[in-house]
Amino acid sequence: MKEEIEQLKKKLEEEERRIYDKDNHGDYAIRLQKKIQLLELGCKVEEDLHGLLVNNKFIVGIGKDKWCVAGKYKWYHYKDIPSFVNKYVRAG
Repeated sequence: MKEEIEQLKKKLEEEERRIYDKDNHGDYAIRLQKKIQLLELGCKVEEDLHGLLVNNKFIVGIGKDKWCVAGKYKWYHYKDIPSFVNKYVRAG
C-alpha cells in the first residue's frame, strides 16, 4: 500500500507541474489528492464512473465535496476526507 501511495504522490507532482500555468484546476490532480488521502487513512479505493469507490460501499465525488452510497446516488456534502472517513466509513 505504501508503494501505491508513493506512486500516486509522484503522479500528483507531475500533474501539478503540468497544470501549473493553466486556468483549470485539473480533475485528475483532485482525484489523485483524494485517492492518496483515502489510502493513507486505510480505505480500500477503486475507480468508479462517478468518482472513487471507497470500501465497495461509498462513492466520493471528484469535483465537489459530495458522497453517496453506491447504487443509491442521493448525494450528501462532507467537510473533508478525514471527517468523511471518521463519520461515515468507520462508523458503519
